[in-house]
Amino acid sequence: MNLFRRAPQGKILLGDSRMLALRTERLREASGEDYFNFAYGGASLREMIDTFWFAARRTKLEKVYIGLSLNVYNDYNVTDRAKLFTSVEENPALYFVNRTVLESALYGAHSTLTGVDPQLGVPTMTRDAFWQDQLQNVTGAYYKSYVYPSKYKQELRKIADYCREHGIEFSFIIFPTHADARRLVADFRLERENELLRRDLAGLATVYDFDYENEVTTNAANFDDPNHYTRPVGEMIVREVWQGRRQYARKYESTSGL
Repeated sequence: MNLFRRAPQGKILLGDSRMLALRTERLREASGEDYFNFAYGGASLREMIDTFWFAARRTKLEKVYIGLSLNVYNDYNVTDRAKLFTSVEENPALYFVNRTVLESALYGAHSTLTGVDPQLGVPTMTRDAFWQDQLQNVTGAYYKSYVYPSKYKQELRKIADYCREHGIEFSFIIFPTHADARRLVADFRLERENELLRRDLAGLATVYDFDYENEVTTNAANFDDPNHYTRPVGEMIVREVWQGRRQYARKYESTSGL
């Protein structure tokens, strides 16, 4: 947010780690346009919405892409880190007592003194064990407590209305997940909610949907874990969305006139 405040751009990407994986230099090659990747690892819809308005207050937006999936389109997911920046912006002293900052400082000091890389985020288990852990303990946890996001739906509608009124191109991307992750939707009896996700988004903006059974999503080699695609799949997404070379994306045109 601080980087954007210093050098705002009119074309932005919002989402979680799946959107964050799209490289802006690759988008520039594919489309000839510069994008600011405003995605956060583990982002909630609350954070995406707050970040949209943060950007809209600071520049004239031209294009906005939001990456969503069923686990994120969920009232249970209420993480709200975006407001932390606003708090620190208003009172810089809060930076020095922020838990994340202090933890990062400790890791950095320990690494410098010992010469040992803490390898943060690197799985300490086998691929198969990590795969199952992500299914059961991460995705499963979101689905177990799933709540249809009625309030967030209305907030997304406000964004869609703002985009229509200001001539902003607005699109959603539903990123591919492996078949194992999609089976959890049925296991938790969320098929109707999964369909509502697509219907709701298509009522607001154009939707590019990669998350259905096809030769990409049934091949485990295309994923680092059930929810995160590999770099070659990311290249495919760029070609299909930003270059119009569609093969797998199901494109739903907005029913709202956007």
